[in-house]
Amino acid sequence: MKIFISPLAKPDWAVDKDVFIEALRTNWKEVIINKIEDESRKYSFTWSITQNDKDVLEGKLDKDGSTFVLESEDYLLLYKCSLYCREFMPSTAHIIFYDENYSFNLELNDKLSKKDFIDVL
Repeated sequence: MKIFISPLAKPDWAVDKDVFIEALRTNWKEVIINKIEDESRKYSFTWSITQNDKDVLEGKLDKDGSTFVLESEDYLLLYKCSLYCREFMPSTAHIIFYDENYSFNLELNDKLSKKDFIDVL
């Protein structure tokens, strides 16, 4: 499942990429981070969280620093990582998560239950 996490409108803020990368390295023991140097690419870096030598979640942050893309079949990990990414966005910002076809969208905040998150997927 691939989900996107972003504000409803173009924001006047950006996720601090260096702070986020350092936090990933600190909080996820089995993470591989790849910075993207190619200016024509939409994303500034990607990361993979592995368990038992298998990638279980792939993530990206766009160059603007306002949209995360997460992909995993482990819905619990997807939920945890979604809330984790949300912590790096302003608490006052209206942030939603949605799928590639925009067949659903829900506000992503600390009140979103694991059940509500997983049920929509």
